[in-house]
Amino acid sequence: MAFRDKTKTALRELLESQGEDGAVDIIREGIEKKTLRPEDFSLRETWEACQTAAKLSVDLGEAVVSSAFPKITGELINSRLIGAYESASTIGDSLCTTVPSNVQMETIAGFTDAEGPEEVGENQDYKDSTISEKYVTANNVKYGRMISITEEMIYFDKTGQILEKARRIGMKAAQKREKLILQGVQAINSNVYNPSGVATAFFAAAFGNLITSAPFGESSLESLRKSAQLMKDDS
Repeated sequence: MAFRDKTKTALRELLESQGEDGAVDIIREGIEKKTLRPEDFSLRETWEACQTAAKLSVDLGEAVVSSAFPKITGELINSRLIGAYESASTIGDSLCTTVPSNVQMETIAGFTDAEGPEEVGENQDYKDSTISEKYVTANNVKYGRMISITEEMIYFDKTGQILEKARRIGMKAAQKREKLILQGVQAINSNVYNPSGVATAFFAAAFGNLITSAPFGESSLESLRKSAQLMKDDS
């Protein structure tokens, strides 16, 4: 169903013909297919259409359309927020691997790197290799923000302001995720690298990967290059 005229009559008829959930599904599908845009809607007209449809339901002895307004406005806000989040220019996904998780503290298990071959003399046995387990932990944290719609926002029809706020929140959410990834890669946040469940600085003298001299200049870059060549495994 095309819904481009932004009138409360069209939305009211949609609610009456399709019901609350059906109307929301049609609006969601229209936004996903880009036949509808969040700015095609009006907070005030949406509220009035939902109220009219609810009153008609009462008059007919049917269930009141009580949650249509927050569901519809939620679709509009979410679509604008998610669109801004997904369109942000970031490099974090190219620096890490995303692992699905449904626990608060995720344990990622592995093994220490295998030892290299050694010279074996005549009549000598080969040295046996060892397999040692190791693991790191990652704490899952939830981030979010809610947009509340007030009576004044509906009355003065501040649709544009609400959608712009949703866009900015989506953009900042992408920036927050990008910042967390880059901090983890650079070991700025000491809580990111947790070998055996203990927060540890990833760059440390004990690991041979910490260079404290100035990173600029030919000699410093040469020192960095030599250090990088020595880093072949977790030893």
